[in-house]
Amino acid sequence: MPLWLAIAWIGIMAIGAFVRLSRMDYLGPWMDEGMYLLAGRNAFEPALDFAWLNGWKFGYPLLAHAAETVAGSWIGARYLNAAIGLATVVIAHAWARSVIFDMHRTDSRARNELRGLAGLALLSFAMPLVFTSRLATYDALAFLWFALALYFGRRARTVAETTPESRAIHVFHAASAFALFAGVLSKYVVILYLPLFVADGLLLSNHRRRWLASALAPLAVLTLVFAIFWGADFMVGTASTAVDSVKSDWRGITGHTASLIGAPLLLAVVGLVAAPRGHRREALLLLWGALILYAFYLWAGHVQALIKLMSFSLILLAPLFGIGFLQLVNLATLGVLRRTGKLRPLVTALGLVALVPLAIQSTLWVQPGWKFGWWHDRGWVVVAETAVHDIVKERYGRPARIWSTRPFEDMAMNPDLQAGMNLQLDRSDVSSPYVEPSRIPAVAASMFKIDFEVVLGLIERRELDMYVVLDGDFQQPERDRLDQIGSSHAYVLLGIDDRPSDTPFGVSRRPSRARVIVKAELFGPLLERGLVR
Repeated sequence: MPLWLAIAWIGIMAIGAFVRLSRMDYLGPWMDEGMYLLAGRNAFEPALDFAWLNGWKFGYPLLAHAAETVAGSWIGARYLNAAIGLATVVIAHAWARSVIFDMHRTDSRARNELRGLAGLALLSFAMPLVFTSRLATYDALAFLWFALALYFGRRARTVAETTPESRAIHVFHAASAFALFAGVLSKYVVILYLPLFVADGLLLSNHRRRWLASALAPLAVLTLVFAIFWGADFMVGTASTAVDSVKSDWRGITGHTASLIGAPLLLAVVGLVAAPRGHRREALLLLWGALILYAFYLWAGHVQALIKLMSFSLILLAPLFGIGFLQLVNLATLGVLRRTGKLRPLVTALGLVALVPLAIQSTLWVQPGWKFGWWHDRGWVVVAETAVHDIVKERYGRPARIWSTRPFEDMAMNPDLQAGMNLQLDRSDVSSPYVEPSRIPAVAASMFKIDFEVVLGLIERRELDMYVVLDGDFQQPERDRLDQIGSSHAYVLLGIDDRPSDTPFGVSRRPSRARVIVKAELFGPLLERGLVR
């Protein structure tokens, strides 16, 4: 490997690692992070229903729980995702580099390596891939399996060209099918790429019968088994995502998509035009695959999770992005590459410097106040809940009964709270804010919110030691009624979480504006602990 190539590769990966691993404590856990951690801790608990996760509960949630156990804190799950994100970059780059070298076999290795570096920079620095690497959610694992499916499929094709009778072809085809299936288990939306997988095998495979037997048949069997045992969970999970989605029209969807993949898509179109004629079909297939999600969102009429799922498109665009990138560099240097057939140091430097804007954009994403600051930091709320839990356990020998409109973040930060939070309340009264129970009865027994009237009943009977209401979760008349019922049944306001704290970047975290109400007899001990606000 040439020295310039090694330095560039290490430099790009180092920046990619920095933006993924730095300051993982930028905010407390997001609601989704809490859900997956909770699902991992209780994956083998039959009384709890996790069908609404939109991913198999024995997949990512168990890995997140294992990382949490090893690290001794929920933050370990974020570091797991950062590692998964870096592995995705390496695997996807290996696949993109193979595609580039196959398309441009007659070009010099140096030019193809620069194309590959451009693809590596896109994968390392693009915001959706960085964003999902810094959240303890199932998205990053789905991207890794997707990249592995592409890589194994490409390896099967490469081996078939050199040694057509090798058994390794069957192994790689089967591995590609398994990786795609595992991606679907990690995040059900990966099933949208099944047509791309089939089209790639039928149109580009050198041995279609072998591909049908080694890849499509195992995938069909695995899918059938999953449908028999977990098909109902799949239907509930996909429906639960759509019900509470962020609605948008085609203009909004197009604008969101363009802001995330617009520039790489334009360069990919340049790469499509620059691709050798014999490889146009494959280039068109990649471009079509990159637009599958855009078409899906137009059909669905919402932008739910679009900021994360565009990572699939970026992975598929990486080879064409690299080709288009070098084409523009070539034009900018007056065709030096084409005339000389050699990669001169000046052109190499210009090409690598052109990647700097991507790196700058990526480093901005480690600043929590910009994009990682839209959810509320609940640090003081969790401290107060923990204190109530400890006091009640010391006095009465039982877990504190705590109700919260947002329990997942709190249980993620302190697993001890799980014993007495919303989970332990009457599950027949639990309903989900995301899925209408009348449409999907199975989700009515999930662990989201409790009906407002049920909460009032618990307060009137003084069965709650504490309840936490995030500003905005209820309308003002409901909040007034909660305050009236609480005050008339000896509950007092402990405080409102309204104090932002500074981050290492000098950006204030958003306070949760959560109202924390406790039984009157607990107020004194909490006052002694300095927790009254």
